[in-house]
Amino acid sequence: MQTLISPKPSCLHCAGRRVSPRARFTSKWRGCVTLVGDVDWGYQSNLAEKVVSRMRGVMGVANRIAVRNSDAVAHVAEHISAALARRAQREFAGIHVTVENGVATLRGKVSSLRDRRAPCGAAWATRGVRRVVDELVVE
Repeated sequence: MQTLISPKPSCLHCAGRRVSPRARFTSKWRGCVTLVGDVDWGYQSNLAEKVVSRMRGVMGVANRIAVRNSDAVAHVAEHISAALARRAQREFAGIHVTVENGVATLRGKVSSLRDRRAPCGAAWATRGVRRVVDELVVE
């Protein structure tokens, strides 16, 4: 038996954001919930799943919400690349690199161990680098 659960008749609101007028969730037995419908953006599907999974009595969520294709599909890769480049500039702006006789020295502050490993890996992957001196500080 499936029951339609609708907090609002036309849409699901998550943290003040409207998910979609066509996204709904149906409840199955013993706390298992299946999300169905379609949305414009991937984050809307993830947000709906996150909100529903935190509801009292929900033991599991099957997210079957489809993300509709956009007219701008041809430019998706360009948008993702640009976003990654902006993030890299922001995250690694505080790193200073000096190279002397094949020894690359990395100095600066990073926000996590993961952010510390990335520039070290990039330095090691660079042709002509024989040694990497890691002087990065995790804040």
